[in-house]
Amino acid sequence: MKYRTRLPAAILLVLAGACGSPEARDATSTDPPAVTTTTPSPSPAITSAADGANLDACADGTCEVRLDAPATIAVDKTFGVDVLRVVSFTQTEVTFDVVDAPGGGFSFGCDHESCAMSVTGASIASPARGTGSASTNARITANRLVVEVVAVSDTYTILRLTPASG
Repeated sequence: MKYRTRLPAAILLVLAGACGSPEARDATSTDPPAVTTTTPSPSPAITSAADGANLDACADGTCEVRLDAPATIAVDKTFGVDVLRVVSFTQTEVTFDVVDAPGGGFSFGCDHESCAMSVTGASIASPARGTGSASTNARITANRLVVEVVAVSDTYTILRLTPASG
């Protein structure tokens, strides 16, 4: 009789252990599968520019500069821009003025949904002027010069200037 009481107890222990294993689960189990999720780490903020704060690097229309305060960026007049002035920047946008170089029409635009642009027409006494604001990744075209907003924060902005194609 001792075998009878020990044998059923031993069988129950084996069966109880098998019930918890994945192989012993019924295929119609309603237990949700274990899900492992990972949260991607945020992209690091871009804080440096290829040409640093050297605004003179922009004279040829090709540069990437960091501005920590409003500034005027001088470029060759062949790009059709007399003055490119960064007026201010906030956490989300940079505001600027562009003055047309004498002797031609003025083309001014932006390819990003976050741009706000306005143009004041030229007169005998003054050239055309474009004013705008744009956020990161915006590309502003002023005549033959493209200004890309690489990064903007409330303490700095990084701009990349390139000649417009075409």
